[in-house]
Amino acid sequence: MSEYGSVLTKKRLIYAIIALGFFLFLLIIRLFIVQIIDGRNLSKKAVEQWMRDIPLSALRGTIYDRNGVVLASSYTTYDVYIRPNSISQKEKTLNFLSEILELNIDVLKEKIYDTKTSEYVIKKQIDTEIAEEIKNSGLEGVYLSENSSREYLYDNLLCQILGYCNSDGDGQSGLEAFYNKYLSGVDGVLVAETDNAGRQLEGTSVSYIPSIAGFNLSTTIDYNIQVIVERVLADLTNEQNPKSATAIVMDPKTGEILALGITPSFDLNNVPRDDIEKLMQLSRNSAIQDSYEPGSTFKIITGAIAMQLGIINENSYFYCPGYRIVNGVKINCARHSGHGSQSLEQGFMNSCNCVFMDIVLKIGLDRFYNELKRFSIGSTLPIDFFSPSSGILMDKSLVTSSDLARMGFGQSIAVSPLQLISAVSGIVNDGLFMRPHFIKEITDNEQNIVYIQNSSVYSRVVSVDVSKSIKKMLESVVAKGGGKKAQIDGYKIGGKTGTAQKYENGKIAEGKYIASFIGILPADNPEYVVLVIADEPQGSYYGATAAAPYAKLIMEGIIKYMDIERSEPLQEKHYVDMPNLLGMTQTEAISLLAGLGLYYIVEGASGVVSSQIPSAGSKIEVGDIVLVRMNQ
Repeated sequence: MSEYGSVLTKKRLIYAIIALGFFLFLLIIRLFIVQIIDGRNLSKKAVEQWMRDIPLSALRGTIYDRNGVVLASSYTTYDVYIRPNSISQKEKTLNFLSEILELNIDVLKEKIYDTKTSEYVIKKQIDTEIAEEIKNSGLEGVYLSENSSREYLYDNLLCQILGYCNSDGDGQSGLEAFYNKYLSGVDGVLVAETDNAGRQLEGTSVSYIPSIAGFNLSTTIDYNIQVIVERVLADLTNEQNPKSATAIVMDPKTGEILALGITPSFDLNNVPRDDIEKLMQLSRNSAIQDSYEPGSTFKIITGAIAMQLGIINENSYFYCPGYRIVNGVKINCARHSGHGSQSLEQGFMNSCNCVFMDIVLKIGLDRFYNELKRFSIGSTLPIDFFSPSSGILMDKSLVTSSDLARMGFGQSIAVSPLQLISAVSGIVNDGLFMRPHFIKEITDNEQNIVYIQNSSVYSRVVSVDVSKSIKKMLESVVAKGGGKKAQIDGYKIGGKTGTAQKYENGKIAEGKYIASFIGILPADNPEYVVLVIADEPQGSYYGATAAAPYAKLIMEGIIKYMDIERSEPLQEKHYVDMPNLLGMTQTEAISLLAGLGLYYIVEGASGVVSSQIPSAGSKIEVGDIVLVRMNQ
């Protein structure tokens, strides 16, 4: 070989060695990627090709009331799977499953004979009895996985509080959603080795990893008080035909919500899933998530703030001519003819707008807004529930004097029902505003406590002395004022009525009102605060007549259930015949009623009496309320 040929051969050998080295380098890199970087994912994919797993859904935790009454529970059901390639007796399997599971035979046939798909779920949540029949059939290629179904023991009771779950068992609203991660538990799995067609490999076993049940919730709700509330709301709805009605019972000393009912409601065991708009409306907890203008019940807050600031006291006097002109705007009192000279207590008893306009204007905008913060008005309440309303508080820079004056008696300001009852509870609880809550404790499946919700103070809103004064005046409202229909003989009851006009598109909606009453039991040392709201009641729309009597029924129910002893002797009842007021002037009518010892509500400012409730000749208890309507 020539010298040139030898050099050429050496170069080719060098090139070949370099190429081989480069190839080996690439191979090493690839092996590194496969083994180290992608190894875990590739192993997982390999396992997935020869392993099949069936989920075992965990039992969802139980929800109890405060006394251990089961409100929501879960029970084991089963889902039915088929693996077409493992079914050896296709016709027998088809006929058996279609009959026992009540499935369309043609649809099921397509799945059983489909050899391209490894697995189908053909029926979910079958009961144990049917599952046992399938197990005992000995059919190959048919599998059962554990699932669970949710059961609500009392249908529509507490539906906006408890909430509901979707078909996968996840909470969608209410406490079911808020505490979903605690209630859900941990799913298990059933694992089998299969070939690439989905057939279980001969000689292999099935691995079983059990599920772990979810935690249990013990709520603050008292089932018996909730039943009382729901029955009273049903009566209110039947008799007043409101657009909706709400009632809340709270323990002011702890912030525990003992009952909360809203109508209309829905059956938690038959959720209207085919109408999403209807479901969203019915499942929404308007007592927590919506706001409304409270009207005169808000006067409790205005009065308490002013007393706390030292602006007024029990000896303060006011004059009501029937209106105030604020910043050039005439704002009427509920009684257009005026209440005349009156004390603060009488202002509460008469629910005089003028008194509370004067009070809030003396407080001033800056101080009023600062004080509202301590009541969590204008901010969201710290409660264990999704999307609590912050209420509606106007931007301070936009508030006029007339706006502020209206705020004093509960207009031009909006709160949620929960905000109102929490604020009033704080005022009457010696001034301590407690954090409202629904849960007392969370336990595991062996009843070990994993979490306790201790009652805690959100803020001090007034002093003990101011609280005592407010409670005394609220007792007078029920004993001698507009809240007389909430009076319970032998018991000290306090409270305040509210009647608020509704607004639509920024204007007063004619004939649409929200009637409300907030009551405290007993008045001198409240253990229960009760709020009743009727949205657009038909007929009499005043809080004194459309809400107070129903709050009384709730409190009477609580007294009987809790066996609360009378604190005062029973009063002898006196009755009079209801006079005929038709055609009388307002002055003549109220003079006659006052002489008989009857309390009155006058609707209209002029003319003569056109109608009255009760009708002439009726037997009426001295001190009861008469509704007088004037022709305009």
